[in-house]
Amino acid sequence: MYFICEDKNSPVHPYMNLLFSPFSLGSLELKNRLVLSPMCMYSAKNGNTTDFHHQHYISRAIGGVGLVMVEATEVSPEGRITPECLGIWNISQ
Repeated sequence: MYFICEDKNSPVHPYMNLLFSPFSLGSLELKNRLVLSPMCMYSAKNGNTTDFHHQHYISRAIGGVGLVMVEATEVSPEGRITPECLGIWNISQ
């Protein structure tokens, strides 16, 4: 998928086409250069993902984002910003 603007008077930068071109990040191959930055969603239950997380991240991936970064994920309950933050401090997470 490419965005090509033939209009010489257009404010669109010619490098805009690169946004939709494949990109290699080490051994990781991305289909484009669109990246969803991590956002704290504050929707976890006991550090576990919920249906909200599944829908949020899957819809961004299906929507064409080349790389999806997941929100902050704490290694201990004491390190959370809020009780609704994701965690990886037990096997259920």
